[in-house]
Parts: sequence; C-alpha cells; structure tokens
Amino acid sequence: MTNEVGQDSTNEGTQAPAEAAAGAHTETPARTWSLVDWLWQGQKARELKRELSQRSPRTENFVLRANATLTAARNLKPEEGGEKGAIAIVASLYLDAVHWALEALSASESESSPVESSRRSIGEALRVRLAQKNLESAVLTYEKLQNLDTTALWETELSSREVEQLDQLAQATLDDAERPSRELDNIWFARLVRVVVPLVLLTAGALAGGAAIQRAQLLAETQFPWEASSKFPAEKGCESPHQECAETRFFFCTDNENRPWIRFDLGKTRSVSRVTVKNRTDCAGCAERAVPLVIEVSEDGENWKEIARQAETFEEWKAKFPPAQARWLRLRAEKRTFLHLQQVRIH
Repeated sequence: MTNEVGQDSTNEGTQAPAEAAAGAHTETPARTWSLVDWLWQGQKARELKRELSQRSPRTENFVLRANATLTAARNLKPEEGGEKGAIAIVASLYLDAVHWALEALSASESESSPVESSRRSIGEALRVRLAQKNLESAVLTYEKLQNLDTTALWETELSSREVEQLDQLAQATLDDAERPSRELDNIWFARLVRVVVPLVLLTAGALAGGAAIQRAQLLAETQFPWEASSKFPAEKGCESPHQECAETRFFFCTDNENRPWIRFDLGKTRSVSRVTVKNRTDCAGCAERAVPLVIEVSEDGENWKEIARQAETFEEWKAKFPPAQARWLRLRAEKRTFLHLQQVRIH
C-alpha cells in the first residue's frame, strides 16, 4: 500500500511539472499566432473570399443595379430649391437604389424572386443596423415614399433634407449589400498599414541610419587639421580643418610654385594604410596639375617617407599601401604647378 501510494504520489509529482512545461511550450506560439493573425487577418480574409465565391450572379446583378441607380441619382440631384419634377425623379432613383440593395441582401440569403411590382420593405435586422447609424428618420422617409407610384411621387412635396436622407439610406443599404467585398478591401488596406508601411519606415530608417553612419565616417576621415605650402590669393578655399565650404570645387589651392604640398596633422601617431584623393575636375587642365602626386608620412614632421605615388591623371585615387606609422601625412606634387584637391580621406 505504501509503495502504491508512494508511486502514485511520485507520478503526480512528475506529471504536474510535465503538464506545466507543455503549457509553457505552447503559450508563446499561441501569442505569436495571435499577432500574425492580427497583422494579416488571414482567417477572416479566407472566410470573406469563401462568402463572395458563394454569392449568386443575381446578387451581384442587384448590387450593380443599386450602384448604377445611386450614381445616377447623385448626378441628377438638383441644387437647393430645384424644380419639383426634377426632385421627384431623383427621389425615385434613390428609392430604386435602396430597393436593389435590399434585393441584393435578400438574394444573398435566399433564392427568392425579385419584387418588381413594389419596392421591398426594410427588414428588422437591417432596421437595427440602420438605427445604429442614426438613420431612423431616413427609414421613415423611405417607408413613406416606397409604395408611391410615379404620379403620386411627383405630387409629393419633398424637402432637401428628405432627399439627403434618401441618399444616406441608399448608401447605407448598399454598404450592407457590399459588406464582404468592402471588408475584404479593408483587410487589404489594414495589411498595407500594419505590415507594408512599417517595413517601408524601417527600410527608410535603416537607409537614413546608414547614411548617417557614412556621413560620420566621412567626417572622421576628413576632419584632420591641414596646412598648405602656400595660398593662391585669387582662390578662396576652406579654412582648416574643413574640406567642405562655400567653394565646393576644392578646399585649398596653392600658388604656382615648385613642388607644392598639403599636410595633415593626425593628432597622434597612428597606423595608416589607405588614402582616397578626389581631384579637382571642374576646369580644363585642372586634373593634370596634381600629377605626379606622392603621399608621404612622418612621425616627427621633419623626416618624410614616400608610401604611394600616382603618375596618371585621375579623378579619384584610392591609394592602398602597407600599414605605416604616421603623425603627419603629406601630399606633394612633383613639379612646378598649382595644387588643388577636392577631398582627401585618410583611413
């Protein structure tokens, strides 16, 4: 007995944690599924597509009639104080639009024949839905006019308010008849808002973040204090350490001299392995002035070592070389010339 009780107790003790573990295992997927279903609304979309596929051609025909009649009524609706006959024609079209929308609702529920002799009455279920939209007065106006023939309708005094109520009722009943397709459209729009738009915003944010990182990197590689061997008075250029200013074609320009140069103070001795040089190309012969161009490094500002050379005319020179220790870096033209460059990036 003791063993059986003990065994039972042991089983109960081990079964409860197992069940708890199973519950904990399924809880997260359930939450994940709820989030996905909220974002995509796949189940509801499938139900609406199934409902639309089951609708008969008669139902769609009635919806088309209601749409066409409502559009005609709105196109013909007279201005305030219009002729009595014109108002009667428009009112008749609104009544027909409501009628065909009600026929569509009825056909989607059953295969009853359309009521051609008189306009269909509003059912209780629809009346409740219309009351929720504050259209009780519009329903009363429709019921007052629905069984009038054309002659009687022409003799009835209709206010602009009553005509507007018929318009609102026709739109509301048509919305009800088109509910599956409208709800499906709403799901597609919700998918756009909940999924596509955030993805676009995230992509834009990533691109903006990437651009900001690139900009920060550019500044880090071009904000070293610099000094040129001379300054040509007629060219304005930038002030050190800037390489971007009002004069965007180049950031410095030396006088016409023998072996002009520009040197950068790196602030401390560091390893340098790449230099990217953008030449000035906005005028005829400008690019040729910078060649041959050498890159030199120094740890004391007095003794210089050449680490790269460019002998061909260039627009952008990406100089790569074995890592060199440098406190100062200098670019020097190997002839008598003006030296002017658009940008120097030190990596």
